[in-house]
Amino acid sequence: VESLEAATLAAPGRMQLLGGRDGITIINDAYNASPDSMQAALKTLAQIRRPGGRTVAVLGEMSELGAFAGEEHDRIGLHAVRLRLSQLVVVGAGARRMHITAVNEGAWSDGESVFFETQDEAYEHLLRTLEPGDTVLVKSSNAAGLLALGDRLGEAYA
Repeated sequence: VESLEAATLAAPGRMQLLGGRDGITIINDAYNASPDSMQAALKTLAQIRRPGGRTVAVLGEMSELGAFAGEEHDRIGLHAVRLRLSQLVVVGAGARRMHITAVNEGAWSDGESVFFETQDEAYEHLLRTLEPGDTVLVKSSNAAGLLALGDRLGEAYA
């Protein structure tokens, strides 16, 4: 226990725990993303759900996937639905296919997957809709810039 309590953060933006006000936890993991790390982070989010709390995944583009970009973003949208996350918030044009795929999966009702062009729009939405006990994952490639969104949310719920 002493060793864990004394541990320091290796790098910001890698499963970094922020927030805490009203029992809202922000996990900022937006330093980097690949299809495998995105799936693992979503699975972790689903597994650490608080009793009675919701799980909210705020996802941006995974960069440098070349010809596989569309297919991989589709897979992540399906994965989010199959994990039964409470809400998917997709940010940025490069990640829009995640949202479209989640909606097309048909397993969610209106509003369980939302899309925003900008971080500011997503931030305002989250400030309006987060509830006490929610756990929020912010995940994208660094190039998508969601690291700043995760930090803003962490400050808002500090």
